[in-house]
Amino acid sequence: MKHTNPLVFTFSFVARLPLHAANTQPVPWQRLCQAAQERELRVATSSGETVEGYCLSIDVNEVSLSTQPDRKVVKVARTAIAHMEAWRPKRHNFRTLMADARSGIKHGASDLLTPAAVAGMVEISAVVAWAAVSSPFCLLGDLVELDQPTQEIRVQ
Repeated sequence: MKHTNPLVFTFSFVARLPLHAANTQPVPWQRLCQAAQERELRVATSSGETVEGYCLSIDVNEVSLSTQPDRKVVKVARTAIAHMEAWRPKRHNFRTLMADARSGIKHGASDLLTPAAVAGMVEISAVVAWAAVSSPFCLLGDLVELDQPTQEIRVQ
């Protein structure tokens, strides 16, 4: 039987983790929306206003952001941008799991009083088992939240 030193195991695990030494990411203006993909942007203008939203499009003079939750499109001039930050919004894994499970149980229950009753019973039991097995992992993911920290974007 081969014994492994726990320090060697820990070091090899830590060595594989991504390093976040710098919180500033230089981005060319043309690639701003690509760099902020699936991230929410906070744009501070030189006049002191702050706009938060997802990058929709970019042209030579301005960037278009979709604000949350009203989904309005706000255009910010390139010359007015003083500071930008990007972050991944917090996900709600457990809430999403329960919504999906509720939908699956509802679909299976609608089959119970039809000729597809056996399929409905199988579907309900499969959905309940799936939710029972997945829920601890979703709760753990919600508690730990391993997303990247807020990152400053510097436009070149």
